[in-house]
Amino acid sequence: MEPAAASLQPLVGRRIVVTRPAAQASRLIDQLRAGGARPIACPAIATIEPESWDPLDAALRALGRYRWVLYTSANAVESVASRLAVLHQRGGSGDAGAASIAAVGRATRDAVTAQGWRCEFVPSRADGDSLARELPVAIGDHVLWPRADIARSGPVERLRARGAVVDVVEAYRTVRDPALSEVVCALQGHQVDALTFASPSAVRNFMAALRDAGVRPEWLTEQGPVVASIGPVTSAAVRDVGLTVHAESTSADDDGVVHALSRWFAEHAVPYWR
Repeated sequence: MEPAAASLQPLVGRRIVVTRPAAQASRLIDQLRAGGARPIACPAIATIEPESWDPLDAALRALGRYRWVLYTSANAVESVASRLAVLHQRGGSGDAGAASIAAVGRATRDAVTAQGWRCEFVPSRADGDSLARELPVAIGDHVLWPRADIARSGPVERLRARGAVVDVVEAYRTVRDPALSEVVCALQGHQVDALTFASPSAVRNFMAALRDAGVRPEWLTEQGPVVASIGPVTSAAVRDVGLTVHAESTSADDDGVVHALSRWFAEHAVPYWR
């Protein structure tokens, strides 16, 4: 269900940058547009293939040995699904249902079920730390974690400390999207009311693009737009690069980002950039 139109009135006319990857941005863009905002699609990250598919392929051929497969992004789900299809075409093995599946949050769970797979566990909060802390594992359980090349190591170490045997394999790589340069120009021209971030890598890539353009974080804090985050892990990344988090989703999804932004603009008399 879309957020109630009345609750979104504070967003009318606001120019809001969506830094999600292009393939995952449509829902947030549609919700912002429904509230009268003027979303600006600007992927901060693009996904590309790993340097080699061999480690992931080997793990997928041996899915039966794993108690759990963990997914912390829709990109990982899609990557695994594509490689399973390739393995089947080559006459190899690999069955997504051979191990129990856990997803970090609702969006990733939806990506899992969209593949026709059953998701058996979602943590109370949509972040890797909660997944690693709450996943029902026993000592010696084998866990496969296909994920991005730059994903944090903390959740993996937490699971290992609980006695799980965790195999981490690279399912995709993240790189900076060239479209970022266009938003940097818009920021310098005071043509952006808000920035939205849905991952630490989006934050880092965005700030790298600013640095390349000679824009200091201090300038963005003093002159720039409202910053909205999808959840605590992303908010921590925003603060790590010297920016302020003005609005944070309480549900770690697009609905939460929209509502957090709406609340912030409703409570603060912030002029539109001209």
